[in-house]
Amino acid sequence: MAATNFRPVDARRCFPCWDEPAFKAKFKITLEVPSELVALSNMPVSSEIVVGPIKIVEFEESPLMSTYLVAMVVGTRVRVYIEVGKSEQGKFALDVGVKSLDFYNE
Repeated sequence: MAATNFRPVDARRCFPCWDEPAFKAKFKITLEVPSELVALSNMPVSSEIVVGPIKIVEFEESPLMSTYLVAMVVGTRVRVYIEVGKSEQGKFALDVGVKSLDFYNE
């Protein structure tokens, strides 16, 4: 799994840019990820193409913004399946599952 954490001078490690809060630009992000993973960014998906084991996800162009606001996330979707009428148990299971992932990640 991967996620961005661009502070005012860290975006330049990912892509060429004027990495200062005073400079703003529009961003059009494309991510190539393993096809079984989920890809997210600041904007909605504009297209998604699976080529063998790789998925190419293009996102709509962002509004004018600073580089430290650019977000790219690649990971797995956490889901819980429950019986009809047991939604409270499902919410609890989802909450515990997500917290467990955080705990073991640390």
